[in-house]
This record gives sequence, structure tokens and C-alpha cells, in this order.
Amino acid sequence: MKSNTIVPIISIFFAVLKPAVAPDPNLNPALNINNYLQVTASAYCKWIEDNTPTLETIYDELALFQKARQQTCAIRSTPGVDGIDRYNTLEYYITALDHVQNGLEAAIQLAKGEPSPTESAVVTFLRRQFEESGTWEKPQGIANALYNIIRSIQYSLQEFEQISSDVSLFISLPSQEPGTNGSGVSEDTSFPQEKFCETSSPKVDKMARYFANPRWNPYHVPGTVVVVRIDQKDGLVNVLTAIAKDLEIWSGFIKGFNEEAERDGLSDPVYAEILDTPEYNPTYGIVWAKPFTIMDLLDRTRNWYECWGWPVREVGRLSEIITPLPGSPEAEVQQQVTEMGKASGAGAEAA
Repeated sequence: MKSNTIVPIISIFFAVLKPAVAPDPNLNPALNINNYLQVTASAYCKWIEDNTPTLETIYDELALFQKARQQTCAIRSTPGVDGIDRYNTLEYYITALDHVQNGLEAAIQLAKGEPSPTESAVVTFLRRQFEESGTWEKPQGIANALYNIIRSIQYSLQEFEQISSDVSLFISLPSQEPGTNGSGVSEDTSFPQEKFCETSSPKVDKMARYFANPRWNPYHVPGTVVVVRIDQKDGLVNVLTAIAKDLEIWSGFIKGFNEEAERDGLSDPVYAEILDTPEYNPTYGIVWAKPFTIMDLLDRTRNWYECWGWPVREVGRLSEIITPLPGSPEAEVQQQVTEMGKASGAGAEAA
């Protein structure tokens, strides 16, 4: 069994997101320095009103992503943090796959007549299976491939711990209860206190920070002019796109390995014996539960990346729907396109 170790690398510059950084009050925003733009409070609040449904949905999807990172598909089992499914952590998948690989190697060594550090009942059982078949080339190929994939997933664990930490710092949401994410980074537990629009909800105000980075202009009558950052949306979308692409690469990598592993017979129930312990089998002790095979383990490993990937992709898709900030070059282009469309329609009717 061949396995090309793929190690996706992601470089995400989270510094492009500055939801908590105001423009320097010593710089006159009228100069439009560093992609900042001043808009009237009424125009900004109209933009908020137009985008409220999308902003609220984005908040809900980010909340799902936060729950995924903390509980549903956490990176590790964190002591003191409730709600984590140990059998659906990346740490568990690495440990379980490593257990399988070590067991196969031990059984192969015994079948070859070589000394082995492990001679458990399961290893002895596998050894007999290999001896009866008269060959251990296929099991050896599987063991080698597992070794490669384990090393790759270990790399991804470190990578996603860093991503989770960065996301917690830049895309944090108020937690329903105090806690930390999988990397031990505390989540934000408060909504922003600054209020720009009377009718907007705290959820919408929170999301608007990631698309506008609004601040009152100190050079105008208080409450009349807002300073916004027009490249904020692009920065957020770029970060989400990079994370989603990385998750897609890892999911595809695991899928390709799974397909090859199934062709090489890894779905054979004989291999399920090695996982049949409370430590490695999530269905252990359940009456009538089907054997938990290595293929099941690999499929669940792939699903871990999808558990993160779905909300990230959805937030990225929704972010693209957010309309340009009023007065921005993008908004002006959009307005020109709209006017051209109207003029074209009117001309067609006249003809």
C-alpha cells in the first residue's frame, strides 16, 4: 500500500483583522488614511439595518464553530471542561491510530519469528492470521501507511491548535458560561459596550466590528460621524477562506488514504479486534453494536475536519453577502453597475 505523506501548510496573517483597534485619533480621518473612511451615523445605521439578517446568521454560525472547537470536535480532552466527546477529538484519533499501527508492527514481527515488545492476546491473534495467510506484505504496507498518516495528523494537531488560538483572539464571541477553548485560551465573555445604532442588537453590533471596525469620529459633533475600515471585510473573508481551504486539504488527504486502505482490505473484521477495548472503541459494551473497524476510525477522523470545515465555509459564504460599506470604492462601483442596469432596462423598454 502506497502513501504519499501530504503536509498542508497554512500561513494566516490574523493581523489583517483588527476588530478592537481604533484609528489613531491624532490622525484626521478626513484624510482617509490607511483604508479608513468617515460616514454619517445615519448611513452607517442604514448599512447595519440592511445587513442585520446576514450578520445575525453569521453570529450563529460562528457560535457553532466556537462550540465545535470547544466541545463537539475539540482538539484535545481538556481537564475541567465539560461537554467534550473524548472519542471525537483529534488527540484520540492519533492515539487510536498509533495503537493500531503498533499492534500491526508487533504481530508482523512475531509472524516473521522476530522478537516483539508486545505479545498481547490481540497481537497473538493477528500473528496467527498472518502466519496462516503465509504473507505479511499487505499488513506491512498498511502499517507503513498508517505510520505516515499518523505523523501527518500529528502535524495538523499542532497547526489547528494555533489556528484555534488565533481565532479565539480575533473572532471571539460571548460565551454562555465561562470556559476556555481547546488551546486553553479564554473566550470573550462580554458584548462590546459602544453603541452606534439604537435599533441594532448586541449580536449585530458584535459582528459589525468584524466588517467595519467602527469608531466615532472625534473631530465631529458626538454621535454624528462614524469612522469605518473599508478593507475589514476582505481581511475576514481571506482568513476564513484560508482556514476552510486547509480543512478541505486535510479532509481530502484522509479521504484518499481511506479509499486506498479499503481497497487493501483494512475493512476486514480481523483488524477490528485491535480496537476492541474501552480506550479505543466508542461503542464498546453496547449490545448489538457492530464491530468498530479501522475504517470506521479513519472515517471518523475525516469527519473531524469536516466538523470544523462546515461552519467556517458557511461563515465565509455569508460574509461575501455583506454589502459594501457606504462611501467605499466597492459601494460606488456597485452603485454604478446598478444605475447602468436601470438605464439599459429603460432603453430596452423605450425601443
